[in-house]
Amino acid sequence: MRTGKILSIVVVSLACIIVIAACVIAVIAFAPSRIGAQQNFAPAEGQQAVSPVGDAVLYSQTSGDSSFLYRKDSAKGTSVRLTSASGGIESEASFSHNGKFVVYSYASSPDSKSVVWVVGADGRNPHAITGKDEDALHPVFSPDDSKVYYARVKLYRTLFAYRPSCAA
Repeated sequence: MRTGKILSIVVVSLACIIVIAACVIAVIAFAPSRIGAQQNFAPAEGQQAVSPVGDAVLYSQTSGDSSFLYRKDSAKGTSVRLTSASGGIESEASFSHNGKFVVYSYASSPDSKSVVWVVGADGRNPHAITGKDEDALHPVFSPDDSKVYYARVKLYRTLFAYRPSCAA
């Protein structure tokens, strides 16, 4: 009887090891990788963000393989480019709740990782708030504009917060 218990414990343990190994293999095989599944593309036409008071609209305009961020004055109808990158993909822009700042994702190429940038709503003082070693997407300001929330892509998507020095 004792041998039967030991044998059943061994069988159950081996079954657990096989299930765990299968799960690990599935995660490795089906998890998104930077090489194939996670590529940056120019934003869809019509992707816009409206300022809190409604006086300006942010949009990305494609140019070849690149897309650049523009701010359109609603009253005058004039558009001004907010950034000075010579290429790459600027997308997912949004205003801070006080309307003074803009946060957006930038990738230097479709195969590169995205970096979150903050710039003044007038285009002044652009600076990256995430590093090139992480893939940071979907940035938005917290309700009090003291932080920027973004998703970081690694094996799993994770939400992170950063307190930019320019926030009100």
